[in-house]
Amino acid sequence: LSLLDHVRRSYTAANFVLVRDEQGDWRYREPIPGTVSEPRLVVYRLGNELYYANVARFQDEVLGLVDGADPPLKWLVIDAGAVNDVDYSAGQALGDLDTLLQVKGITLALVELNPNAREQIGRYGSLKGEPQDRYFDTLGKAVRAFRQDSPTKETRSG
Repeated sequence: LSLLDHVRRSYTAANFVLVRDEQGDWRYREPIPGTVSEPRLVVYRLGNELYYANVARFQDEVLGLVDGADPPLKWLVIDAGAVNDVDYSAGQALGDLDTLLQVKGITLALVELNPNAREQIGRYGSLKGEPQDRYFDTLGKAVRAFRQDSPTKETRSG
């Protein structure tokens, strides 16, 4: 029963989009299409491990956020602080997502990823190009990199 409960909880993990409130603090919002962290940026927070049982839900939520963004996204940052392990299915799905996002001109970045999970993603070849440029220790560093890459009127403020 404990194993079934674990799978149920990780399958239905609470994932969120991080948005800033009026004071500049990060707040959790439901990952519904149209929700963005700031114009052209979504910070998607995974609430649990990424593996075969929840990878389809992960892909569906992320693609809904990408397709619902107006203006179109330039960066998708995944806050992966809860991810300690990535199985092969999840690694492949992450690679498929990265390829699709690159075709759309969107940079995929990962924040606070456990070194073990990062090594697994590297072994699977999930991220194309120069993946080391898309790993960030903190969310602040990732947002600054996004703003440097996308210097627009909307992203320079705040």
